[in-house]
Amino acid sequence: MHILGLDIGTTGCKAVAFNDKWDIETISYREYDLIAAGRNRFDLDQEEIWKKIQEAIVEVNNSLGNKYIEAMAISAIGDVIIPLGKDQNTIRPSILDFDPRGTEEMQEFSNEFGIKELFNITGMPPLYINSLAKMLWIKKNEPQNYSKIKHWATYEDFIMRKMGLDPVVSHSLAARTMCFDIRRNE
Repeated sequence: MHILGLDIGTTGCKAVAFNDKWDIETISYREYDLIAAGRNRFDLDQEEIWKKIQEAIVEVNNSLGNKYIEAMAISAIGDVIIPLGKDQNTIRPSILDFDPRGTEEMQEFSNEFGIKELFNITGMPPLYINSLAKMLWIKKNEPQNYSKIKHWATYEDFIMRKMGLDPVVSHSLAARTMCFDIRRNE
């Protein structure tokens, strides 16, 4: 049995094949560029990342020869959210978590919603790095894009969608979005 581990990071992705003893059989790594979107602002092109992930997976599979991958795990940049339209097409590049866009919107939202109540529901302090801040920023500053959004995806479930799997997200990653009730698991 072989297990494929996918690691999607800020500037690169890695595919690692482990055998049934958890020994590394082969590794493939691909880099991609950040998109400068202004002073201290950075986006990622999720379609470019998907291409790089595919390349890394193909290289790992080729290295394994006639051995097969039977399971997969994905580790992905947690706070970065991808806006998807109908038919799962991407609407705009994803905004990186350390990008300050959303700071003002998150302050306004948390003050109106209630900082303590927001923390009690999400388990997260209202920070601009969380996905909700980027969602609010897009809603306020890019209404033409926001109106096209039908779904939001983390990189974890985005990759699963691209692989033809049912899109699911782990509770730990969902909590990073600030759109997840940690007590109700909803």
